[in-house]
Order: sequence, then C-alpha cells, then structure tokens
Amino acid sequence: MCLIGCVALLLGLFVKWLDSFGILPEWLIVGVTLLEYGLFVVDVVCFLFFLISMSAYKLVVEIIREYK
Repeated sequence: MCLIGCVALLLGLFVKWLDSFGILPEWLIVGVTLLEYGLFVVDVVCFLFFLISMSAYKLVVEIIREYK
C-alpha cells in the first residue's frame, strides 16, 4: 500500500518537473496528473479495505474465542 502512495508522490513530482519545461502538450500533463490522482485514490481504497478486513477478522476471532 505504501508503495502505491510513493509511486503517486513520485509521479506528482515528475509531472511538476515536466510541466516546468513548458514544451509538453497540456493534455499530456492533465492525463498524467489524473493518473497520479487515480493512484492516490487506489492507495486510499486499499488502505481502508485493509483496515476494515483486519477489524472484521479480529472481531470474528474474538467472537469465536468467547463462545468456545
């Protein structure tokens, strides 16, 4: 999960660096920026899924232990 976030961060820095030259078409900069935001959203969704799944797993284990 952290790897996806780091890639999104590096992609953002790369986009800013490319945009500083001013020679690339605007659609390319916008497309790569949208890709960066997409990666960030995927990272957040994966992290939330991880939190929910771990919480659910701990709850199920605790319920099983209580009723044994």
